[in-house]
Amino acid sequence: MLQHVLNMTAHGMNAAQANHAPRIHHQWQPDVLYHEPGLSPETLGLLRAKGHRLEQRTTMGSVQAIAWDGAQFYGTADPRRPGALAVPVMHSEATP
Repeated sequence: MLQHVLNMTAHGMNAAQANHAPRIHHQWQPDVLYHEPGLSPETLGLLRAKGHRLEQRTTMGSVQAIAWDGAQFYGTADPRRPGALAVPVMHSEATP
């Protein structure tokens, strides 16, 4: 989830772009940096040069996200979850 939020706030991605970006995961034991396909060879090389042991995984987690642009909510379904769907919803200040 943190990677999704950082992709939007620090890297300027929209919710769908952030949701589609490859993810990484590391925990104390085992001392392995897991990553999804899609990281550039340059990035993988930099991580190895820093001493990380890398292992590619097919998927890591699933994020179903909602973003607000001030006028409309945007939903994005994680492509890692087959069949997941999302639709935009218009917001209105007027009450019916």
